[in-house]
Amino acid sequence: MARRISIAVGLAVVAALGLSACTTGSPAQQAANAAAPRQETKLVVEPADKATGVAPAAPLKVSVTGGKLGDIKLTGAGGKLLAGALSEDKTTWTATEKPEFDAEYTFSGSATGADGKQLPVNSGFRTAKPRVPVTVSPRVNDGGTYGVAQPVWLVFPSPGVKAADRAAVEKAVTVESTPKAEGSWGWIDGENLVWRPKEYWQPGTKVTVRSGLRGAHLGNGAYGKNDFTVTFTIGRNQVVRADTDQHRLIVERDGKEFRNYPASYGRESDPKLVTRNGRYFIMAKHEQYFMQRFEFNAHWALRLSNNGEFIHANPDSVASQGRNNVSHGCANLSMKDAKDYYATALEGDPVVVTGSSIDLPAKGADFWAYPWDKWTALSSLKG
Repeated sequence: MARRISIAVGLAVVAALGLSACTTGSPAQQAANAAAPRQETKLVVEPADKATGVAPAAPLKVSVTGGKLGDIKLTGAGGKLLAGALSEDKTTWTATEKPEFDAEYTFSGSATGADGKQLPVNSGFRTAKPRVPVTVSPRVNDGGTYGVAQPVWLVFPSPGVKAADRAAVEKAVTVESTPKAEGSWGWIDGENLVWRPKEYWQPGTKVTVRSGLRGAHLGNGAYGKNDFTVTFTIGRNQVVRADTDQHRLIVERDGKEFRNYPASYGRESDPKLVTRNGRYFIMAKHEQYFMQRFEFNAHWALRLSNNGEFIHANPDSVASQGRNNVSHGCANLSMKDAKDYYATALEGDPVVVTGSSIDLPAKGADFWAYPWDKWTALSSLKG
Protein backbone atom coordinates (compact mmCIF):
# COMPACT_ATOMS: atom_id res chain seq x y z
CA MET A 1 0.00 0.00 0.00
CA ALA A 2 2.82 2.45 0.88
CA ARG A 3 4.45 1.86 -2.52
CA ARG A 4 1.22 2.67 -4.37
CA ILE A 5 0.83 5.92 -2.41
CA SER A 6 4.43 6.93 -3.26
CA ILE A 7 3.88 6.40 -6.97
CA ALA A 8 0.63 8.33 -6.84
CA VAL A 9 2.26 11.25 -5.08
CA GLY A 10 5.05 11.28 -7.69
CA LEU A 11 2.52 11.39 -10.52
CA ALA A 12 0.65 14.18 -8.78
CA VAL A 13 3.86 16.26 -8.62
CA VAL A 14 4.48 15.67 -12.31
CA ALA A 15 0.93 16.73 -13.10
CA ALA A 16 1.18 19.81 -10.90
CA LEU A 17 4.28 20.90 -12.79
CA GLY A 18 2.52 20.43 -16.08
CA LEU A 19 4.93 17.68 -17.20
CA SER A 20 4.33 14.41 -18.94
CA ALA A 21 4.81 11.29 -16.89
CA CYS A 22 7.08 9.96 -19.62
CA THR A 23 9.40 13.02 -19.61
CA THR A 24 13.03 12.11 -18.90
CA GLY A 25 15.22 13.80 -16.29
CA SER A 26 14.67 14.68 -12.67
CA PRO A 27 11.57 16.67 -11.65
CA ALA A 28 13.83 19.68 -10.90
CA GLN A 29 15.38 19.57 -14.38
CA GLN A 30 12.00 19.11 -16.00
CA ALA A 31 10.60 22.09 -14.09
CA ALA A 32 13.54 24.28 -15.12
CA ASN A 33 13.13 23.30 -18.77
CA ALA A 34 9.44 24.09 -18.67
CA ALA A 35 10.03 27.46 -17.01
CA ALA A 36 12.89 28.56 -19.34
CA PRO A 37 11.65 31.32 -21.68
CA ARG A 38 12.16 30.94 -25.38
CA GLN A 39 14.95 33.29 -26.63
CA GLU A 40 13.57 36.30 -28.43
CA THR A 41 14.88 36.92 -31.94
CA LYS A 42 16.51 40.35 -32.17
CA LEU A 43 18.07 42.09 -35.17
CA VAL A 44 20.68 44.85 -34.88
CA VAL A 45 21.91 46.85 -37.90
CA GLU A 46 24.93 49.15 -37.72
CA PRO A 47 24.70 52.01 -38.46
CA ALA A 48 21.11 52.65 -37.42
CA ASP A 49 18.43 53.18 -40.07
CA LYS A 50 18.48 56.66 -41.65
CA ALA A 51 21.87 57.50 -40.05
CA THR A 52 23.80 60.30 -41.76
CA GLY A 53 27.42 61.43 -41.65
CA VAL A 54 28.63 57.83 -41.28
CA ALA A 55 32.42 57.48 -41.52
CA PRO A 56 33.27 55.01 -44.32
CA ALA A 57 35.72 53.30 -41.95
CA ALA A 58 32.99 52.72 -39.32
CA PRO A 59 31.73 49.14 -38.74
CA LEU A 60 28.96 48.14 -41.15
CA LYS A 61 27.22 44.99 -39.98
CA VAL A 62 24.01 43.07 -39.29
CA SER A 63 23.73 40.76 -36.28
CA VAL A 64 20.98 38.56 -34.85
CA THR A 65 20.36 36.83 -31.53
CA GLY A 66 17.94 33.93 -31.27
CA GLY A 67 18.06 33.24 -34.98
CA LYS A 68 20.14 32.91 -38.15
CA LEU A 69 20.88 35.37 -40.93
CA GLY A 70 20.05 34.61 -44.53
CA ASP A 71 21.43 36.37 -47.60
CA ILE A 72 22.44 39.92 -46.59
CA LYS A 73 23.26 42.58 -49.15
CA LEU A 74 24.64 46.11 -48.83
CA THR A 75 23.86 48.09 -51.97
CA GLY A 76 25.06 51.49 -53.12
CA ALA A 77 24.32 53.77 -56.01
CA GLY A 78 23.73 52.04 -59.33
CA GLY A 79 23.11 48.72 -57.61
CA LYS A 80 26.79 48.18 -56.72
CA LEU A 81 27.12 45.59 -53.95
CA LEU A 82 29.70 46.00 -51.20
CA ALA A 83 31.50 42.80 -50.29
CA GLY A 84 30.84 41.23 -46.91
CA ALA A 85 31.30 38.04 -44.90
CA LEU A 86 28.85 35.92 -42.90
CA SER A 87 30.14 34.40 -39.66
CA GLU A 88 30.30 30.61 -39.35
CA ASP A 89 27.36 30.55 -36.93
CA LYS A 90 25.37 32.76 -39.33
CA THR A 91 24.65 35.35 -36.66
CA THR A 92 26.77 38.25 -37.98
CA TRP A 93 27.35 39.74 -41.43
CA THR A 94 30.17 42.29 -41.69
CA ALA A 95 31.13 44.46 -44.66
CA THR A 96 34.68 43.76 -45.88
CA GLU A 97 34.70 46.64 -48.35
CA LYS A 98 34.43 50.32 -47.50
CA PRO A 99 31.70 52.55 -48.96
CA GLU A 100 32.37 55.79 -50.80
CA PHE A 101 32.09 59.23 -49.25
CA ASP A 102 28.80 61.18 -49.42
CA ALA A 103 26.71 58.28 -50.75
CA GLU A 104 23.51 56.38 -49.92
CA TYR A 105 23.60 52.67 -48.98
CA THR A 106 20.89 50.13 -48.20
CA PHE A 107 20.94 46.86 -46.26
CA SER A 108 18.56 44.17 -47.47
CA GLY A 109 17.90 40.50 -46.70
CA SER A 110 16.33 38.56 -43.86
CA ALA A 111 16.85 36.53 -40.72
CA THR A 112 15.02 33.42 -39.51
CA GLY A 113 13.90 33.30 -35.88
CA ALA A 114 13.94 30.23 -33.64
CA ASP A 115 10.21 29.86 -34.33
CA GLY A 116 10.85 29.75 -38.08
CA LYS A 117 9.44 33.20 -38.77
CA GLN A 118 11.18 35.51 -41.25
CA LEU A 119 12.40 38.94 -40.13
CA PRO A 120 13.17 41.39 -42.95
CA VAL A 121 16.41 43.39 -43.02
CA ASN A 122 15.66 46.79 -44.53
CA SER A 123 17.79 49.72 -43.41
CA GLY A 124 19.67 52.63 -45.01
CA PHE A 125 22.29 55.24 -44.21
CA ARG A 126 24.36 57.99 -45.81
CA THR A 127 28.13 58.34 -45.51
CA ALA A 128 29.94 61.51 -44.49
CA LYS A 129 31.06 64.24 -46.84
CA PRO A 130 34.58 65.21 -45.72
CA ARG A 131 35.32 68.86 -45.19
CA VAL A 132 39.01 68.04 -45.49
CA PRO A 133 40.23 64.80 -47.18
CA VAL A 134 43.66 63.96 -45.74
CA THR A 135 46.28 61.87 -47.53
CA VAL A 136 48.51 60.05 -45.04
CA SER A 137 51.60 57.95 -45.78
CA PRO A 138 54.59 56.76 -43.73
CA ARG A 139 57.91 58.54 -44.13
CA VAL A 140 59.49 55.50 -45.76
CA ASN A 141 59.62 54.45 -49.40
CA ASP A 142 57.99 51.24 -50.53
CA GLY A 143 60.82 48.79 -51.24
CA GLY A 144 63.40 50.97 -49.47
CA THR A 145 66.22 49.90 -47.14
CA TYR A 146 66.72 51.61 -43.78
CA GLY A 147 68.85 51.49 -40.67
CA VAL A 148 68.08 49.51 -37.51
CA ALA A 149 66.55 52.52 -35.68
CA GLN A 150 64.04 53.44 -38.42
CA PRO A 151 60.55 54.27 -37.06
CA VAL A 152 57.22 54.22 -38.90
CA TRP A 153 56.23 57.88 -38.90
CA LEU A 154 52.82 59.18 -39.97
CA VAL A 155 52.26 62.93 -40.32
CA PHE A 156 48.75 64.43 -40.25
CA PRO A 157 48.31 68.02 -41.47
CA SER A 158 47.46 70.72 -38.93
CA PRO A 159 45.37 70.80 -36.77
CA GLY A 160 46.00 67.05 -36.61
CA VAL A 161 43.89 64.26 -35.09
CA LYS A 162 41.59 65.08 -32.19
CA ALA A 163 42.30 63.17 -28.96
CA ALA A 164 38.92 61.42 -29.12
CA ASP A 165 39.77 59.91 -32.54
CA ARG A 166 43.38 58.84 -31.90
CA ALA A 167 42.67 55.32 -30.62
CA ALA A 168 40.63 54.53 -33.76
CA VAL A 169 43.43 55.87 -35.96
CA GLU A 170 45.99 53.64 -34.18
CA LYS A 171 43.76 50.60 -34.70
CA ALA A 172 43.50 51.40 -38.42
CA VAL A 173 47.26 51.05 -39.05
CA THR A 174 49.25 47.87 -38.42
CA VAL A 175 52.98 47.17 -38.43
CA GLU A 176 54.10 43.60 -39.11
CA SER A 177 57.66 42.31 -39.32
CA THR A 178 59.64 39.16 -40.03
CA PRO A 179 61.19 38.35 -37.62
CA LYS A 180 58.57 39.72 -35.26
CA ALA A 181 59.55 42.75 -33.19
CA GLU A 182 57.88 44.27 -30.14
CA GLY A 183 56.87 47.88 -30.65
CA SER A 184 54.28 50.54 -29.91
CA TRP A 185 52.59 53.57 -31.39
CA GLY A 186 53.15 56.91 -29.71
CA TRP A 187 51.51 60.29 -30.34
CA ILE A 188 54.12 63.06 -30.20
CA ASP A 189 51.22 65.45 -30.75
CA GLY A 190 48.05 65.42 -32.83
CA GLU A 191 50.05 65.72 -36.05
CA ASN A 192 52.67 62.99 -35.50
CA LEU A 193 51.97 59.30 -34.87
CA VAL A 194 55.05 57.08 -34.67
CA TRP A 195 55.57 53.32 -34.31
CA ARG A 196 58.93 52.49 -32.74
CA PRO A 197 60.36 49.06 -31.93
CA LYS A 198 61.32 48.52 -28.30
CA GLU A 199 64.88 47.72 -29.34
CA TYR A 200 66.68 48.30 -32.63
CA TRP A 201 65.46 46.11 -35.50
CA GLN A 202 67.41 43.00 -36.38
CA PRO A 203 69.35 43.42 -39.65
CA GLY A 204 67.46 41.96 -42.59
CA THR A 205 64.00 42.40 -41.01
CA LYS A 206 61.11 42.81 -43.48
CA VAL A 207 58.57 45.38 -42.29
CA THR A 208 55.07 45.85 -43.73
CA VAL A 209 52.83 48.79 -42.82
CA ARG A 210 49.13 48.48 -43.66
CA SER A 211 46.70 51.35 -43.34
CA GLY A 212 42.93 51.34 -43.25
CA LEU A 213 42.73 55.11 -42.78
CA ARG A 214 40.48 55.83 -45.77
CA GLY A 215 37.22 57.00 -44.28
CA ALA A 216 38.57 57.22 -40.72
CA HIS A 217 37.38 60.32 -38.86
CA LEU A 218 40.30 62.52 -37.83
CA GLY A 219 38.24 65.26 -36.20
CA ASN A 220 37.25 68.77 -37.30
CA GLY A 221 35.52 67.43 -40.42
CA ALA A 222 38.71 65.75 -41.68
CA TYR A 223 38.75 62.14 -42.93
CA GLY A 224 41.48 59.86 -44.18
CA LYS A 225 41.53 59.86 -47.98
CA ASN A 226 43.66 56.80 -48.68
CA ASP A 227 44.61 53.31 -47.58
CA PHE A 228 48.13 52.05 -48.25
CA THR A 229 50.50 49.12 -47.90
CA VAL A 230 54.24 49.81 -47.72
CA THR A 231 57.03 47.28 -47.26
CA PHE A 232 60.64 48.11 -46.43
CA THR A 233 63.78 46.24 -45.34
CA ILE A 234 66.20 46.81 -42.49
CA GLY A 235 69.77 46.79 -43.76
CA ARG A 236 73.09 46.11 -42.05
CA ASN A 237 73.63 47.08 -38.41
CA GLN A 238 75.54 50.37 -38.52
CA VAL A 239 75.78 52.60 -35.43
CA VAL A 240 77.61 55.90 -35.02
CA ARG A 241 79.35 56.52 -31.69
CA ALA A 242 79.77 60.29 -31.39
CA ASP A 243 82.18 61.01 -28.52
CA THR A 244 82.13 64.73 -27.81
CA ASP A 245 84.77 64.47 -25.09
CA GLN A 246 87.30 62.71 -27.32
CA HIS A 247 86.21 64.68 -30.42
CA ARG A 248 85.78 61.54 -32.52
CA LEU A 249 83.00 60.16 -34.70
CA ILE A 250 83.29 56.37 -34.79
CA VAL A 251 81.24 54.24 -37.17
CA GLU A 252 80.58 50.63 -36.13
CA ARG A 253 79.23 48.05 -38.55
CA ASP A 254 77.96 44.75 -37.19
CA GLY A 255 79.65 45.53 -33.86
CA LYS A 256 83.10 46.29 -35.27
CA GLU A 257 84.80 49.62 -35.91
CA PHE A 258 84.30 50.55 -39.55
CA ARG A 259 85.35 54.22 -39.69
CA ASN A 260 86.95 56.64 -37.21
CA TYR A 261 86.94 60.36 -37.98
CA PRO A 262 88.16 63.45 -36.09
CA ALA A 263 85.16 65.67 -35.36
CA SER A 264 84.10 68.87 -33.67
CA TYR A 265 80.81 69.17 -31.79
CA GLY A 266 78.74 71.92 -30.17
CA ARG A 267 80.72 74.33 -28.02
CA GLU A 268 80.46 73.59 -24.31
CA SER A 269 80.64 77.27 -23.36
CA ASP A 270 77.01 77.82 -24.42
CA PRO A 271 74.35 75.37 -23.09
CA LYS A 272 72.14 76.20 -26.10
CA LEU A 273 74.82 74.96 -28.49
CA VAL A 274 76.00 71.81 -26.69
CA THR A 275 75.62 68.56 -28.66
CA ARG A 276 73.53 66.61 -26.16
CA ASN A 277 74.02 63.03 -24.97
CA GLY A 278 71.45 60.54 -26.17
CA ARG A 279 70.16 58.26 -28.90
CA TYR A 280 69.39 59.89 -32.23
CA PHE A 281 68.74 58.44 -35.69
CA ILE A 282 69.37 59.73 -39.18
CA MET A 283 66.10 61.30 -40.31
CA ALA A 284 67.17 62.46 -43.77
CA LYS A 285 70.19 62.76 -46.08
CA HIS A 286 71.10 65.83 -48.18
CA GLU A 287 74.12 66.21 -50.42
CA GLN A 288 73.66 69.95 -49.81
CA TYR A 289 71.48 71.64 -47.22
CA PHE A 290 71.22 75.40 -46.79
CA MET A 291 71.11 76.37 -43.11
CA GLN A 292 69.20 79.61 -43.34
CA ARG A 293 69.80 80.66 -39.75
CA PHE A 294 73.56 80.75 -40.28
CA GLU A 295 73.46 81.38 -44.05
CA PHE A 296 75.63 78.33 -44.47
CA ASN A 297 75.47 75.75 -47.25
CA ALA A 298 76.25 72.42 -45.56
CA HIS A 299 77.61 69.59 -47.74
CA TRP A 300 76.96 65.90 -47.04
CA ALA A 301 74.40 66.74 -44.36
CA LEU A 302 72.54 64.09 -42.34
CA ARG A 303 69.72 65.32 -40.11
CA LEU A 304 69.69 64.01 -36.51
CA SER A 305 66.79 65.99 -35.05
CA ASN A 306 64.19 68.64 -35.76
CA ASN A 307 66.20 71.06 -33.63
CA GLY A 308 68.73 71.69 -36.38
CA GLU A 309 71.33 69.08 -35.42
CA PHE A 310 73.20 67.42 -38.31
CA ILE A 311 76.35 65.57 -39.16
CA HIS A 312 77.89 67.56 -42.03
CA ALA A 313 81.07 68.85 -43.61
CA ASN A 314 82.49 72.12 -42.33
CA PRO A 315 85.83 73.17 -43.86
CA ASP A 316 85.98 76.17 -41.50
CA SER A 317 86.33 73.95 -38.40
CA VAL A 318 88.90 71.45 -39.74
CA ALA A 319 91.65 72.85 -37.47
CA SER A 320 89.48 72.10 -34.42
CA GLN A 321 88.23 68.69 -35.54
CA GLY A 322 89.68 66.05 -33.26
CA ARG A 323 90.77 68.76 -30.78
CA ASN A 324 88.01 71.16 -29.72
CA ASN A 325 84.24 71.57 -29.89
CA VAL A 326 83.44 74.81 -31.72
CA SER A 327 80.23 74.21 -33.68
CA HIS A 328 76.67 75.46 -33.10
CA GLY A 329 75.57 71.95 -32.09
CA CYS A 330 76.23 69.88 -35.22
CA ALA A 331 78.90 67.22 -35.67
CA ASN A 332 81.49 68.72 -38.05
CA LEU A 333 83.73 66.63 -40.31
CA SER A 334 86.17 67.55 -43.05
CA MET A 335 84.79 67.61 -46.59
CA LYS A 336 86.59 64.34 -47.43
CA ASP A 337 85.46 62.52 -44.26
CA ALA A 338 81.89 63.80 -44.48
CA LYS A 339 81.55 62.57 -48.05
CA ASP A 340 83.07 59.22 -47.11
CA TYR A 341 80.71 58.77 -44.14
CA TYR A 342 77.68 59.97 -46.13
CA ALA A 343 78.24 57.18 -48.67
CA THR A 344 78.02 54.53 -45.90
CA ALA A 345 74.94 55.90 -44.13
CA LEU A 346 71.26 54.96 -44.34
CA GLU A 347 68.26 56.82 -43.06
CA GLY A 348 67.35 55.12 -39.80
CA ASP A 349 70.94 54.51 -38.67
CA PRO A 350 71.35 55.11 -34.91
CA VAL A 351 73.68 57.87 -33.71
CA VAL A 352 74.63 57.66 -30.03
CA VAL A 353 76.20 60.76 -28.48
CA THR A 354 78.27 60.52 -25.30
CA GLY A 355 80.73 62.70 -23.40
CA SER A 356 78.53 65.81 -23.26
CA SER A 357 77.46 67.85 -20.23
CA ILE A 358 73.74 67.87 -21.18
CA ASP A 359 71.36 64.99 -21.92
CA LEU A 360 68.84 64.88 -24.74
CA PRO A 361 65.34 65.25 -23.22
CA ALA A 362 62.59 62.75 -24.00
CA LYS A 363 60.30 64.93 -26.10
CA GLY A 364 59.30 65.75 -29.64
CA ALA A 365 60.76 63.82 -32.55
CA ASP A 366 63.70 62.41 -30.57
CA PHE A 367 61.88 59.09 -30.44
CA TRP A 368 64.81 57.02 -29.14
CA ALA A 369 65.35 59.34 -26.17
CA TYR A 370 62.18 58.03 -24.51
CA PRO A 371 62.48 55.15 -21.99
CA TRP A 372 60.19 52.34 -23.10
CA ASP A 373 57.55 52.86 -20.40
CA LYS A 374 57.31 56.56 -21.27
CA TRP A 375 57.07 55.74 -24.96
CA THR A 376 54.21 53.25 -24.58
CA ALA A 377 52.38 55.79 -22.40
CA LEU A 378 52.06 57.98 -25.52
CA SER A 379 49.73 55.44 -27.14
CA SER A 380 45.99 56.10 -27.06
CA LEU A 381 45.32 52.36 -26.79
CA LYS A 382 45.33 51.46 -23.12
CA GLY A 383 46.08 47.90 -22.09
